[in-house]
Amino acid sequence: QLESDGIGAMLRQLRIDRFEDLVAALAMYRPGPLDSGMVDQYIDCKHGRAKPVYPHPLLEGTLKETYGVILYQEQVMQCASVLAGYSLGEADILRRAMGKKKVEVMQEQRAKFLAGAEKKGINPETAGAIFDNIEKFAGYGFNKSHSAAYALISYDTAYLKANYRTEFMAAYLSSQMKAKKEVLGHYVLEVRQSGIDVFAPDINQSMENFTAVGNVIRFGLGAVSRVGHNTVEMIISERSKGKFKSLWDFMKRVDMSLMNKTVFENLIKAGAFDGLHENNRAWLLSALPIYLDAIQKTNKAKKSSQIGIFTDDTEDEAVNSQPDVPEVPDFQERQRLEYEKEVTGLYISGHPYESHQEKFSLYTNCTISDLADWKSEEVNLCFGGIISSIQEKTTKKGNIMGNIQVEDSERSIDVVIFSKMWQNIKGTFLPGDACLIEGRMDDRGQVIMERLILSDEIEQKGQRYINVSLNEADINKLDTRRLATIAQSRDYKGNAKIIIEVIGGTKRSYMCLNGFPVSPDKFIEIMPKEFPELILKQVS
Repeated sequence: QLESDGIGAMLRQLRIDRFEDLVAALAMYRPGPLDSGMVDQYIDCKHGRAKPVYPHPLLEGTLKETYGVILYQEQVMQCASVLAGYSLGEADILRRAMGKKKVEVMQEQRAKFLAGAEKKGINPETAGAIFDNIEKFAGYGFNKSHSAAYALISYDTAYLKANYRTEFMAAYLSSQMKAKKEVLGHYVLEVRQSGIDVFAPDINQSMENFTAVGNVIRFGLGAVSRVGHNTVEMIISERSKGKFKSLWDFMKRVDMSLMNKTVFENLIKAGAFDGLHENNRAWLLSALPIYLDAIQKTNKAKKSSQIGIFTDDTEDEAVNSQPDVPEVPDFQERQRLEYEKEVTGLYISGHPYESHQEKFSLYTNCTISDLADWKSEEVNLCFGGIISSIQEKTTKKGNIMGNIQVEDSERSIDVVIFSKMWQNIKGTFLPGDACLIEGRMDDRGQVIMERLILSDEIEQKGQRYINVSLNEADINKLDTRRLATIAQSRDYKGNAKIIIEVIGGTKRSYMCLNGFPVSPDKFIEIMPKEFPELILKQVS
């Protein structure tokens, strides 16, 4: 109910200090009230910048809580009852008529309202103006009982989020367990960005859903591909008898009828056995077929009564002994991460772009998250990421064009590559490659690529940028004349463009000092002294 940037900004303006404000906020944050000026009137009156204006003194009691604004459908009914003597049933008919704007019914109701108001001593001209005012706001009216119910749920969840944050976030992720893996991955990323670590599943700690363990969240076993509910219940039941000591111990104890090779592999790839085997997933995967073979031989021997009450301990121990597995080096980080994404839908222990981020930040002027605010026609956008998928499409005219998905450690976006460029570059990159994308946003919010630079070419082909941020309140403090002088000075001439991000509340805008490239090292060196208002956004 309250998670969008827009309503968040409105709540900060409201500075809510009572439950009724929350009810009102949920009723007001809709196109009609926002465009009508009702929200500004409510906020200004609440903070004493304006006085409430009531359509009639008799309505002060009805509209006092909303500072003279007719916000709720119930208030429409109360206004009719107070001013024109409507019964609640009659007032409800008026409310519905105003909402549906039926001309004939409204004419009847207007006459009825004026007649009732006249009995209260209100002249027809004043009563007609009040009726028109009520009719105007009735079109925006929201059912207060609905808004109050939403507000109560919002308040309860906000309380849990504030006081039981880890548990709340674990429940939040668990509620998305049945979503597509990439959708779940996005939610996990949001939780991490809120300051809570989400760790890989652990065979001795994880439950079926996401679980709060101290101040961190453990991935749910049920979120791992092919690991079903019955399998998880069996694992938890067996674990209650004593924690698993190793992969071999786990395989000996679980019900193999509920497990298969793929389930074992997926749990290993997700990191569920890291705590038992020094994080060497490559060794675990190499041990798996050897262990499975040994377990199958043991079960076969038991079924054929080769092991029984007449078998001596030496034979029994030989069949049940843990097989030797040669040591193997662990996977490279990229392979580990790709396996995690394969079985859970996301990179759990990191993101492959993180190893490139420091270098790439010198050659980008925005991130994927910034693109919603990027509308420049003079400066191409340039962001970095990992290519996660590549598709080829045929247009209505029969031309072949490309579409790639690029993701960084926070977001992903589709990038369109028109036919001519696609023919020149297709086959020169693969999924998993780190790259810079340079291009523009079209009218539909799509990124149209104009250049792709792979990681090993970035220093030769990339454009250097100096990305800084500036709070809107500090704009007047920035010595723009001095900035222009330095940018044009021969002493500071170089190849880096300066991009200034101006932050105002929840909104951001960007300015580029186009045509004045500077030396990045020299400019960054003098920034703290010359321009303390500018905050460097990247590591140089």
